[in-house]
Amino acid sequence: MKKTRFIQAGFHDARAYEYDTEITEHDGAVSVTSHFGMLSTGKYPIYKMTAEWTVFSDGRIALHLNADIGSGLTFEQSIPDGSLDDIYADTGVFVNYIPRFGIEMELENAFDTVEYFGMGPGDSYIDRHNSSFMGRFENKVAREYTNYIMPQDCGNHWNSSFAYVHDTNGVGIAACEADEPFEFSAIPFNSAELTDAKHSFELPQPSKTVFTVCYKVSGVGSNSCGPQLLPKYRFKDEKFTFNIEFKVTDKPLNCSDEI
Repeated sequence: MKKTRFIQAGFHDARAYEYDTEITEHDGAVSVTSHFGMLSTGKYPIYKMTAEWTVFSDGRIALHLNADIGSGLTFEQSIPDGSLDDIYADTGVFVNYIPRFGIEMELENAFDTVEYFGMGPGDSYIDRHNSSFMGRFENKVAREYTNYIMPQDCGNHWNSSFAYVHDTNGVGIAACEADEPFEFSAIPFNSAELTDAKHSFELPQPSKTVFTVCYKVSGVGSNSCGPQLLPKYRFKDEKFTFNIEFKVTDKPLNCSDEI
């Protein structure tokens, strides 16, 4: 699929625009529930969402998110009767799939170590994981990045249940599956920097750790030199629910710790 389709849909600069927010308190926790749309300026929503963030007294932060496809996006190509002039007019911008959906957090580069339980030790995707195996791994964030000549997404770990980014003292943030495995990466660059740089030397000097925790990531396929990504590896959910738990910690954690 051509990159212009993603730009037409506004993926490159989509932001959350709040409709309303409610705050409730209950025993040992506070919940913040927001209704919002994901869209770029001047466009219709890609997705409409409701996110409930619950902060517990023991330091856990739980996210429960429901998403429904918005009027600015369609996974089915529609051709209006009698005209081929604008095949996107009635259904929003047509794309074959969503590259990924998740939360991208930028941390100081002191948080330079990642531990996880999932598919490793190299990066893995839904359609590319035969060289990986399930286990507990630890690595430096700098080594998670693959220095392609043309910068691109890398360092993803599919089918993960635990991911913990921390400094030398164990201070950091951990993510843990709530009801099903997630995908994550921890590399020195954010998605905008990887997209904007056409060559590796155009990337900024590494100065941070970007921890991305995803509900789902589409496969990488071989469309650069072969066929398009097979439909079974495409993320094209019109509705989905994403549950994940985080914990900010000042002590070392491991995969068996309850968070």
